[in-house]
Amino acid sequence: LAQTMRDNNKLFMGGVSPYYWWARTPAPSGRLYWEYNGGEGTEIQWLSLLQKQKPAWVLITTWNDFSESYISPVDTTDIINAHIANGYNIRDLLKPHAAVLNYKKYFIDWYKTDIKPPIVRDTLYYSYRTHPKAAIATNDTANIQLKSDVEEEIYLTTMLMSPAELRVSTGGAEKIYQLQSGMQQTRVAFLPDAHKFSLFLSGVLVLP
Repeated sequence: LAQTMRDNNKLFMGGVSPYYWWARTPAPSGRLYWEYNGGEGTEIQWLSLLQKQKPAWVLITTWNDFSESYISPVDTTDIINAHIANGYNIRDLLKPHAAVLNYKKYFIDWYKTDIKPPIVRDTLYYSYRTHPKAAIATNDTANIQLKSDVEEEIYLTTMLMSPAELRVSTGGAEKIYQLQSGMQQTRVAFLPDAHKFSLFLSGVLVLP
């Protein structure tokens, strides 16, 4: 559609969806859940806009609720306190949004300048569900159902100025990956346990 619009000299506004899971309530199947596969989904959407669609504008769609926007570095402490005051105990639900916005900024700058930005700082982003997809809720009134293609993965995005070593600890085991400079997506099997992510450059810990 974008190419047809361009070929006919028509203005076109592309859309990119924020990073969050989506659910709806179609009776009787319950709420459907799927994911954007961490930073992979964001990269795929933006590369389509930058390399294929090339629209006149880009709209980052979002919820109206400020706390759910994922395009602003929301102070989750204030939001949590406000929700608890109104009877919603969601202390472990809301996560900081600042890193999501920082990641998107790379693509936004690329779109605005039409030049792929250089990576000027080693950065590591990670994303994962806080529980296995096979976990069964003891009181699931919403009847949330995972799509069959939801993966049991930890998604890591690295933006590196030079090659580095990524170490991921999950399920009591450590895996080591040799990464090249630039942006790279890495998947690691998710195992229930504490997770730890580290970047080493020439044997020296650089992140976290």
